Amino acid sequence: MECQSVKEACILANGEFRHAERLLPLVREADLVIAADGGANWLAAQGLIPDILVGDMDSVTDEVRATIGAQGARLVTALAEIEPQIADIRRKKAELADIQANVDADHSFYKVARDLYERTPDGVMYLTIEFEKKKQVTLQGRAGKDDEVYNLINVLKESPHFQDVIPGNLRWQQMYRQPVREFDITCILKSNEEYRRPRTSRTGARR
Repeated sequence: MECQSVKEACILANGEFRHAERLLPLVREADLVIAADGGANWLAAQGLIPDILVGDMDSVTDEVRATIGAQGARLVTALAEIEPQIADIRRKKAELADIQANVDADHSFYKVARDLYERTPDGVMYLTIEFEKKKQVTLQGRAGKDDEVYNLINVLKESPHFQDVIPGNLRWQQMYRQPVREFDITCILKSNEEYRRPRTSRTGARR
């Protein structure tokens, strides 16, 4: 039967039908009759055969199933046939869920790097930028003066991506016979749930 010719379909599930006299005319007049599992047993008891039988066939008697198959009805053992595909889909959905859980949409590398370069003052040059997703950004660079490094630290503290900015050691290096300041700065991302800001003593020293 072509799907284009179907105007009315009747689907019978497994169960008890109390008003068979009302249901039988609907079944006989339907263009397409579909039985779900044990619904085929009731149809067979009425002397009727469905066009399509669907389900895992656990509630269809062997006799009815054989009769329906012999009469040319289409058997669709849905779960048995597509269970491997269902399992594969579930596995892929679980993998996607894990990926989405690890995506740092608000503090991605692109957003952090763009904000970083927009905030970096003139006179500061980065040597390395190490980005650890949902953890921190470690900066190593050079500047001509101490004030330029301190200015960089202050503007980084204003970034919407960092919950804390921790300066490292400052050291003098010679570059083209000119002294330059090399610095290390660690910026803790706001998505870092494991980080706890170090407490400070009354003297201002970190513990």
